[in-house]
Amino acid sequence: MMRPFQRLIRMLSTQDVHEFETLHALAFPQEEEGGGDMGEGARDIAALFRDRARRSENMRLLAELSQDDLAPDEVARHERASFGKPSLVATEKVAVARKLTLMAQMNDRFVADRRLWRWLEAALKDIDDT
Repeated sequence: MMRPFQRLIRMLSTQDVHEFETLHALAFPQEEEGGGDMGEGARDIAALFRDRARRSENMRLLAELSQDDLAPDEVARHERASFGKPSLVATEKVAVARKLTLMAQMNDRFVADRRLWRWLEAALKDIDDT
């Protein structure tokens, strides 16, 4: 029982958001009809996460945890090491990673589901083949 719970709270799977929506609907059925603190019902999990992230105690925690982040030049060095020597494929993979990060920052509701990953794999495979 503990292992599935740990997977869910760590949000490592592409289906975790959907599983969390189901779990939330089971735990708080009255919010399904639009009641409770979510307003639109339990289906708007992204709004729930966003609201909780904006709480002052969570903002303080984010600032504290950010102190442990690597400097931008160190991140760039690690990216270069992870993606290998410069090539068209490595450049494309870095571009995809950065664009996904940008999309997640621009759109609070962005979720990378299995359709996106399949499309990316196919697109990167096409680049590998050229």
